[in-house]
Amino acid sequence: MRKVKEKKMEIAGPANADRINWEEHVGQLLLMIPTSVETDVATRVGVKDITIATVHVLEGSKEHPWPEPGLLQEDAFIFPKVLQSQLRSFVGTGKAVTGRLTKGLAKPSQRPPWKLLDPTPEDLAIATAYLTKDEHSTNGNGEAKAKPKPDPDPGTPPPSSGISQATWDGMPADARKAVADTLPPY
Repeated sequence: MRKVKEKKMEIAGPANADRINWEEHVGQLLLMIPTSVETDVATRVGVKDITIATVHVLEGSKEHPWPEPGLLQEDAFIFPKVLQSQLRSFVGTGKAVTGRLTKGLAKPSQRPPWKLLDPTPEDLAIATAYLTKDEHSTNGNGEAKAKPKPDPDPGTPPPSSGISQATWDGMPADARKAVADTLPPY
């Protein structure tokens, strides 16, 4: 009779709900890829609609530093209504939404809403560079894009971009081109 080696099984507690503590990410540059909307979801505070998104932290803030850009949570439940409204029109489009997380102004007897600020040109450059990295970039069929050829002359950022030279130098050529294409000629 042959002896079979047994595998040790690891034991874990139940997984946490796919919910983000927004307070921990105030001021951080986030990139969200909304994937779906679930309607009439029973929650502890009643029936709600939720948006589901993959959330990446691209850059920390002074109050909430982040070691390096990367995935925060896949299939995160986005409950805040203003945040949902900023994401909802992009569900299923394959487009990502980026901005810095902040709190809006509270209405009387309500908590302030969570929302993304409009991204600066530098924020857009950081998001574009992040998405053009090999591990985040696909051709739409889930296959990796071909690596772009390096830009032999990185040049300087367009004056109207507001992007620092250090950030510009660290961006792939296609990200620099994407930023330059969104700005008026100079």
